[in-house]
Amino acid sequence: MEVIGFSMNACLSSLSCIRLMIPQKLTGSDEKRKCREQLKEILRRYKNDLPLMDPIEDMHITGKPTQIQTHKGGLLLFSDSKLNEIVKKIEAYEKRLSAHPLHGKPETEKIMLQGNYEH
Repeated sequence: MEVIGFSMNACLSSLSCIRLMIPQKLTGSDEKRKCREQLKEILRRYKNDLPLMDPIEDMHITGKPTQIQTHKGGLLLFSDSKLNEIVKKIEAYEKRLSAHPLHGKPETEKIMLQGNYEH
């Protein structure tokens, strides 16, 4: 097992609610072996189909207003009920997208280019 550093921005497509405790340093073969065994066990238990994180359920969102510190030092007031509303809208749009006849078809991009649609 080899440890490779990488940027999460390019690789992250979704989050799971499964948590794996990784040691601070994976320099020794024992730490690498333990980490590999933990990964194998998780994949075995969930048959390579990890459950996705539900932002409301798994993050214990209660509906109370929350203050969030921005990276520039400002404060945002964020309503959890607004998040619930946004999540429901996203789910509705994803359902509509997956029901569309062109969803997942390889010829979708070609059809869009023929119709001069921008993507």
